[in-house]
Amino acid sequence: MAKISRGYSFGATELVTNTKLHAFVDDGTVTNIVNADIKSDAAIVDTKLAQITTANKVSITALTGLTGTISLIIDGGGAAITTGIKADLEIPFACTLTQYTLLADQSGAIKIDIWKDTYANYPPTNDDSICDGKEPEIAASGTKAQDTDISDWTTVAVTAGDTLRFNVDSCTSITRALLSLKYTRG
Repeated sequence: MAKISRGYSFGATELVTNTKLHAFVDDGTVTNIVNADIKSDAAIVDTKLAQITTANKVSITALTGLTGTISLIIDGGGAAITTGIKADLEIPFACTLTQYTLLADQSGAIKIDIWKDTYANYPPTNDDSICDGKEPEIAASGTKAQDTDISDWTTVAVTAGDTLRFNVDSCTSITRALLSLKYTRG
């Protein structure tokens, strides 16, 4: 046994730091450090911790209930937007659609249908419409439209991995439109 200047002694599997004795396991790893022993600026990787109890931690489950927006710009390149399929978006998280906002660059009219299907059934078709005849629509000579309660659509639930397809059913005069779908994470 070797002697430490403060009068402590240690063997091959013990270490003295300040006045605390820390035991080592066979591979040389310290096993009994507690929170009080760690400086606030210590660079410890979270995967090394047995439990994270910080009040401000963020976890995937903490994202449930948060709101956000899925936005799509449809641009006719200076000409009136043509009808047909304009975009597909894969949604990587579960959510519930709660409202839409449709904005146009100039007065006119536009109606956009939204189709949804799973990855396994891709691509969505008109039979997969979620709007139930209540498509996002700017009426004649308008520049904006909004529905803050779309619970009357066929479905507003989106499963992680679902694809939304956007199809312009009709359009007059509008050359660029922004469709925003508000959602709540599920």
